Amino acid sequence: MSGVALFGLKYSSLLQFDISSRNDKIVKHNLSTLYDISKIPSDTYMRQHLDEVEAELLQKSLNKIISFKFTSDLPLNYTNIAVLIF
Repeated sequence: MSGVALFGLKYSSLLQFDISSRNDKIVKHNLSTLYDISKIPSDTYMRQHLDEVEAELLQKSLNKIISFKFTSDLPLNYTNIAVLIF
């Protein structure tokens, strides 16, 4: 969910996300309440794990999310996205 939070909160880099998530109380609160993230991974940890993911797998997940958005009456929230992806 940290990766989703990174893009959802519009951070331009992993390092910027890492710094804000550790130093800004509002960002910490948002990560906890909106994304259910209690332990924030470092930018290095996220980069190492994201580098292992094949782009084709991400495209399949993105296609599922887009399809859901246009074919379902349910709201597109993080719970629904998690069910679609995993």
